[in-house]
Amino acid sequence: MTEIVVEDKARPVRNGEELDVQKLGEFLDKELGIGATGALAVEQFPGGHSNLTYLVRHGDQEYVLRRPPFGSKVKSAHDMGREVAVLSKLAPVYDRAPKVIAYEPTGEVLGAPFYLMERRRGSRGSAICSSTHSSIYMPSITPRPDSAISASRSATSSVRSRAGPSATSTPRPTTSPP
Repeated sequence: MTEIVVEDKARPVRNGEELDVQKLGEFLDKELGIGATGALAVEQFPGGHSNLTYLVRHGDQEYVLRRPPFGSKVKSAHDMGREVAVLSKLAPVYDRAPKVIAYEPTGEVLGAPFYLMERRRGSRGSAICSSTHSSIYMPSITPRPDSAISASRSATSSVRSRAGPSATSTPRPTTSPP
């Protein structure tokens, strides 16, 4: 098995998954006061298996926007509020967790709830099985020696302790995060 590690790069938005950039800009102007109307560029990350993920650029700032797929009726499978709650608990105690910038729970702006978070660059890996030549998606960072893996597990355990058991079972927030 060979592992390939590449940075997940944004690409043009797929047909049928476009965002209303004008409405998004107005929302960001109101929430963040950044003068975004007409100055936004939006691309889409092609990976992911459930929710849609976009790269939103405003000047030299980059954000990541997540929303449920278009036409989705299974709210519990695409619960943006739950993602916001988990990230809001993790970000203060885990330096790899992105900070949530804004949350729109009603769906009035883009037709579905969404949130905007800071962009964290990273990598994603694919394991390619040499016997079948098939590709299996596996999130990954470059391979590390056993001692580094143990240290990472220890750090993750520490984060869980600091975030508390409610990090994944918090009620949905009803307003924008602080």
